[in-house]
Amino acid sequence: MSFYLFYKYYQIRKENLGLNKFLIAFGLLYGFGFSGIVLRSFNSYFIENLLIRTILNDVSHILISIAAISFLIVVSLKDFKKLINEMISRILALITVVISILILIIEDVIFSAFLIFSSIFIGVVFMIYFHFKLIQKSTGSVKNRILFLFIGEILIVFGIIFGTEINPYLFTPIGQEIVRTLFTPLVILGQLIVFYAFYDFPVFLEFNWQKNLIKLYIISKNRRKVIYNYNFITKTNDIVEDSPNNNIFFSKGIIGIEKIISMLTKTEQDKIQRINQDGQILLFNYGTDDLETLIFCINVSEDMISTIFFLKMVKELFQNLYKNVLNDLDAIKGSETQIFNNFNDEIRRILSKS
Repeated sequence: MSFYLFYKYYQIRKENLGLNKFLIAFGLLYGFGFSGIVLRSFNSYFIENLLIRTILNDVSHILISIAAISFLIVVSLKDFKKLINEMISRILALITVVISILILIIEDVIFSAFLIFSSIFIGVVFMIYFHFKLIQKSTGSVKNRILFLFIGEILIVFGIIFGTEINPYLFTPIGQEIVRTLFTPLVILGQLIVFYAFYDFPVFLEFNWQKNLIKLYIISKNRRKVIYNYNFITKTNDIVEDSPNNNIFFSKGIIGIEKIISMLTKTEQDKIQRINQDGQILLFNYGTDDLETLIFCINVSEDMISTIFFLKMVKELFQNLYKNVLNDLDAIKGSETQIFNNFNDEIRRILSKS
């Protein structure tokens, strides 16, 4: 599961969407944490030599501590500052380091148990708070997946605490075996739910990025015309076919700017990426391969990385769906609205998923 989370982040790392680093945080948490728990279980079941059992118990404790500390360090990065105060995460990481060292060097069983349960309590409270903030601020399928993640983790923590940590202090050896047998399926169920939550996890975009969206335009340079548009405020197409302000003027304006840039740079490769005007921003992307005559433009109130990523998704999806039609726009002259109107549903699907 950890390697899968690292792979998911690797796929989108170039998009510079910082919140997706939470995949790294959970990958480290699960990788080191579950390795420590598995080692501890193996130690209690199969190791009889006291010295080896002590060493393996310390190693399992170190792995679990690394899991918690690495998670806290990742979520203390500036990418999460709108979600949580980074100082809280850093202070908790420092506390975890101190508690972990004390547990390793102190031989008093009662005091060690107190430290362990204190760290578990602090960790559980922080994780509940962290997940609550994620659920509160996220939208669409991302929000649903995080809710499943939270449920799975609650089952895992509940199973581990009562099946492993508290077990030796409350039950006889026979009772411990019974409790482990009862709580092991709970941990496995929690792991399955967590894996479901992360499987094919949608890209985690910036908070409230959708509120900045105003209008989307797809323009054909050859036709000098807007062939598709979407109004994010009314959630409809609102360009009138023969409106000079919305169609011909807007299209020619952008094409004119592009020509000026090309003349100045003496190349067609340098294309304008954004325009700031009257408190609003126009972001641009361009068609690829044989569809390079298309211009994808989005009007937003704030320049965000998530909007650039969204425009890229729109471009790729539009080109894939209508590639055959786009190669011969003259054949559908006058019917663009009817043909491309179905793309409204794709826009809404992307927004709901993000």
